[in-house]
Amino acid sequence: MKKQKKPKEKKIKIKRNLNYESQNFLGKVVVDPSGKKRISLNSPPLYQTFINNMCKIGDDISMYVTNTKPKRSERQNRYLHVYLSLICLANEGNTIEDLKDWIHQYHLVEKISIIKGVEVKTCKSTANLKIGEFCDMLAWVEKETEIPLPDTEPFLKPLSWEEFNELREEQRRVYSKLVMKKI
Repeated sequence: MKKQKKPKEKKIKIKRNLNYESQNFLGKVVVDPSGKKRISLNSPPLYQTFINNMCKIGDDISMYVTNTKPKRSERQNRYLHVYLSLICLANEGNTIEDLKDWIHQYHLVEKISIIKGVEVKTCKSTANLKIGEFCDMLAWVEKETEIPLPDTEPFLKPLSWEEFNELREEQRRVYSKLVMKKI
């Protein structure tokens, strides 16, 4: 019996531009001295750093400009979850999901409908909140629980894993001593 040859596997090469980088920049529409509207960036140094570090002379670029207010970022969402976890330390028995449900039911209600005699609340998602709305929500949670928002400054510094874990444990010790106001 003759051995059959294995069919050769075809390798597909996918070209990827590993130098592709994208960055959002915020700004405001202002009037320049000539009376024309223009965009004034909130952080020109950040924009210049991006151009200097990520772009080469001759690179083609694409710009997308929108006049809508920016939504909360992933970083802000992580901050919310850190804050909720710290509130849980001050209020044993509630989970992060419990607290998120509470926020939705009491702060993020858009409308209340009666369907077949049952009250149904339509709530906003935190993912769709504009940055200002997100900050308002955090301020509301802080006021309602009397648990202070954690300082973000230490977490924004470049930290080793050991330093980060030490900082996190220090925050946990502080927040575990706090008592949440009854809701």
